[in-house]
Amino acid sequence: MLAGSAWSAEPPVAPANGEKPWSEQFTMVLKEHERTFVVYNGAAYLVMQADDLKDPGFLDRKDVMIDGKFERADRDKAWFYHLDKLVALAPADRWATRLEGDNLHIFGKASTGTAANGLPQVTLAVTAVEVAASDAQVIAKLIDAVPANDYDARLKLAASVRETGQAQGNRDFWNVSADNIVVQAIDAALIEAEAKKDAKLLHKAMGWAIDTLKDPTVAARVGSQAWIQQAGGPDAEAVARRMRALDFEFYNGQWRPRPEAYVLQFDDRFNAIAWRDAESYYKLGRWVEANAELIPRARELSHRAYQAAYRADPKHNGTRRELGLEAISAGGGDKSTPKGPFNHADSGLVLDGPEGWLRSDPISGDATWIDPKSDTAFVSIKVLQGDSAGVDFEAAWTRQRTALQGRQGFAVIEEVDLPFRQGKAKRMRFSYKEGRYTRLAETVVAYGSEAKCAVVLDGSFTEGEQDAVGGALLELFERLVIPAAKEKGAIKQPSADGAGTQDTNST
Repeated sequence: MLAGSAWSAEPPVAPANGEKPWSEQFTMVLKEHERTFVVYNGAAYLVMQADDLKDPGFLDRKDVMIDGKFERADRDKAWFYHLDKLVALAPADRWATRLEGDNLHIFGKASTGTAANGLPQVTLAVTAVEVAASDAQVIAKLIDAVPANDYDARLKLAASVRETGQAQGNRDFWNVSADNIVVQAIDAALIEAEAKKDAKLLHKAMGWAIDTLKDPTVAARVGSQAWIQQAGGPDAEAVARRMRALDFEFYNGQWRPRPEAYVLQFDDRFNAIAWRDAESYYKLGRWVEANAELIPRARELSHRAYQAAYRADPKHNGTRRELGLEAISAGGGDKSTPKGPFNHADSGLVLDGPEGWLRSDPISGDATWIDPKSDTAFVSIKVLQGDSAGVDFEAAWTRQRTALQGRQGFAVIEEVDLPFRQGKAKRMRFSYKEGRYTRLAETVVAYGSEAKCAVVLDGSFTEGEQDAVGGALLELFERLVIPAAKEKGAIKQPSADGAGTQDTNST
């Protein structure tokens, strides 16, 4: 029994409850290698290793114990994963209750012979079969041995579990278990990162999701943590760059795959449009078509918007053109644009446009002015009150900046504070992607501390229009006065349907 070659042996796996089916184990040197033996029912068994099957003569007439993963049985014969040269013989009832993937301790006497294919084969005459710990129990025991906050050790364990799975019959289970270990490490890191406001740890967790898990949806969950978005600054920008590189967009407080984000944006914009607002429905349809490469079912969605526009105003010529209908005289879409100063009835804010610029239909916000010398440059104003304004300037600025960071290709060019007698203000110049093109833009956020009202001034331009748009925004900002209460200069008139208020200078 002591003759033959040998390899070093690891102790066999014990059941999850800690009780081993053998009474003791010991080691002995066989052919210059230390081997493990176990004592079961008073007899000693050599713990067989898979490599022992390369030299069947070594096992001949030895009492051995195999840690095997059950593969299949045929009456009194059984086979085990990755032990192709071995067949176990036992009464059929020994294998009747066994399931594929079961871990077993098999005790018996080995003998050598020749298989039906003419190759050497080891036959094990089984004397006993004991159930070993399941794969799930083995992995759980390994996890319990590593502290939850020892992230490097947890990641090494995941790699080890994944590697072990390559030699298992149920490889998928081991791979899923390895992924779960990484996800648990990420979740624990997120809890610690939020408690400590540790952006560096959050970026590590995002790296594990991208590089180890290769799962951008988990990375999106990491990058969508509210505290990092509220903090803003370089750390939030770094998150945004990594997520945009994965074709994700920040929308409604969460990083999402770009197609999903655009579809949600369409739904929200569609549902927010008043049912008689044909122009807004028409513009939404045009937006879908401009981003058709990124939006699933783009043609269906744009047609839905045009149909809603047509129901709102059958005479809107823009809509009629998109639906393939003939234009009509004095149709919708040809109405005159607003003129004169912008008047926000609810806040009482009144603001003249930049010198030489023309008032147009709102492109964004509540009012828009365009540069008559340009086809692309415009500036807009948006007034925020109540919850949308935020409790202070920091809340208002963070909210606006977070929304901008979600744009594709967002990158800050310049960010400066502006003096504002009524509270605080800040200006930011940035670039972003619009389809295949890079756009330049600038935003100014001013917050009236007494009125609890925020005003957002936006400008969009090409590189050659930067000075003109920047000057127009500063001109608007210098004229900006936020009334402390709406009674001071508030001009309120009924809207077209007799309810609410409207800009008294719109026509």
